[in-house]
Amino acid sequence: VLKAIHTELTSLKEFVREFHYNYQLSHHPNILSCYQVKFQTKEYYVYAQEHAPFGDLAANVGASGLPESSCKKIAEQLSSALGFMHLKGLVHRDLKLENVLVFTPDFSRIKLCDFGTTTREGVLVSKNNKTWTAFLPPEVLEVVKNERFICKASSDSWQFGIVLYVCLTGATPWKSADWVRDAKYAAFMKYQKRETTKIPDNFRRFTPRLLRAFRRIFDHRDEDRAKVTDIMKYMKNRWMDGKITVSKSASNIASVGQQQQYQQQHHQHTNSDQDSVKYINHRESRNSFDGKLRARRMTSVGALTPDSVPGSMNLAGADHQDAIRSKVWDCCMFNVLHYP
Repeated sequence: VLKAIHTELTSLKEFVREFHYNYQLSHHPNILSCYQVKFQTKEYYVYAQEHAPFGDLAANVGASGLPESSCKKIAEQLSSALGFMHLKGLVHRDLKLENVLVFTPDFSRIKLCDFGTTTREGVLVSKNNKTWTAFLPPEVLEVVKNERFICKASSDSWQFGIVLYVCLTGATPWKSADWVRDAKYAAFMKYQKRETTKIPDNFRRFTPRLLRAFRRIFDHRDEDRAKVTDIMKYMKNRWMDGKITVSKSASNIASVGQQQQYQQQHHQHTNSDQDSVKYINHRESRNSFDGKLRARRMTSVGALTPDSVPGSMNLAGADHQDAIRSKVWDCCMFNVLHYP
C-alpha cells in the first residue's frame, strides 16, 4: 500500500526522516514494514509500506473494550515494539489506537506505525498537536504554546497505558491529565499518591495486580514512571475483576468521546436508580415488619393456628371466641392510633 502525505502538511525533510525511521525499524516483527519505494508528486510525498487487512485498533475496539486475552496480546506486542525503539534511543511520541494496525482477527499479530513525530531521546521538541489531549502525559500537557521541552521515553509509557486502558474498557480514563480541571484524573492522582485508599470508580473493574501496573505507568513524575516493557511482569496475572460486570453495547465501534458521554449519563442514571431502590426497600421492609408485628399480636393467645393445608387458617375452638374477638378489637384500635 502507498502512504501519501500532502506537501502542505509536512516538509520534505520531515518526510525523509519519517521514511528513514520506518525503514530502519521495519525488521522488528511488531513494527510496520516499509519498502525502498518513495517518490514525490505535485501535491504529495509517497512511499510504500505493508498493508494491514484488518485496519487499526480504533476500528476494532468496541464501546465496552476487548476481551482480556486480546488486550494481553496487544500489550505484549506493542511493548516489544516500543521497547525496541527505546533501545535505539528513539521515542514514538504519538501513540494512539489509529497508529496500531491489526493483521489477524484474534490480535495475535499487530504492528506499530506512523513515525512522523518520532524523535531521538533527549532532543528539544515542541508539543505534537496531532495527539489527542486524553493521551498526553501531564508534563507535555502543561507545556505552553511554542515552548520546547526535552523528549523522553517516559511519554511513550504514559500513552501506552492509555492505549491499554482503552482496549480494556472502550473509553479513556480521563479527558486530560489535569488534576485541577479533570475530576477523574484528580481522583486517580489521590489514589496513586496513596492520599486515599478509595479506588476511583473507573478503575474498580481491575484486579489489584493491574491496578499496581497502572499506578506505576501513570506516575505523575516522569522519572518514576514504569517502562513499557514492565507490563510483561503482569502477563500471568488476571487483569479484570470477574465479580464486576460491564454492560455490553450493541454498537461495535464507538468514539472515545461518545463513550465518555454515555458513561457519565449512565452513571448519573444509575445513582438515581440506586437512591430509588434504597427508598423502596426501606418502605417495603417497614411494611413487612409492621405486618409481622400485627400478626404476632393476633396469634399471641393461640386463637389462630395453622391448618394442615398450607396458607389456610381455622379457629382453635368455640370457647375462645370471646378471646379472639377481644384480641382483634385491640389490634384494630392499635392500627387506628398508630397508623392513621
